Amino acid sequence: MKTAVFLVALTTAWVAVSPAALAVTIRNAGTEAQTVKVTENGEAKDIAVPANSDVQACPAGCFLTFPSGDLLVVEGGEVVLIEGGKARIISQ
Repeated sequence: MKTAVFLVALTTAWVAVSPAALAVTIRNAGTEAQTVKVTENGEAKDIAVPANSDVQACPAGCFLTFPSGDLLVVEGGEVVLIEGGKARIISQ
């Protein structure tokens, strides 16, 4: 019985954190804030990414457009680095 309760609790905890775990992390390694256009489910919005900071976005995948004109398609869980004005995926 204790095992069943533990498994239910563990499953509930995993479900509670999984959307955040699948969100894209946008990491700005620059010294100036960047604005990233996030297009998710056909709707676009701008997200500010402060200098030397990380921001979480679009847990279900999206298109990211950066000030440099770079366009990335992400599915969730990636880490995107903005460095020297360019954006690239550094981990998935």
